[in-house]
Amino acid sequence: MNIKFANALRQKLYGDIAMSKANVEVFMNNSVGVGEHGDVMTTIEEQFAIIATARDKLEAVNDYVNSHTDVDEMSKARAKEMQDA
Repeated sequence: MNIKFANALRQKLYGDIAMSKANVEVFMNNSVGVGEHGDVMTTIEEQFAIIATARDKLEAVNDYVNSHTDVDEMSKARAKEMQDA
């Protein structure tokens, strides 16, 4: 298994979560950021849906990787990542 693809997907999903959390913070704490959104609660709910979806996908990726990768292969992949960093 190419662990780089799984790691790239994880990073993308973590980014989606971070962006949605930032949006929620703006909507809840900064009235300037909500001026162009008529239904603030629906907009906030949509951001939480993005967070929930990304978390579900992360769980699925992790489950897949764990079930299709042996420990030795993971150790080698992590060692390679440390070398490349």
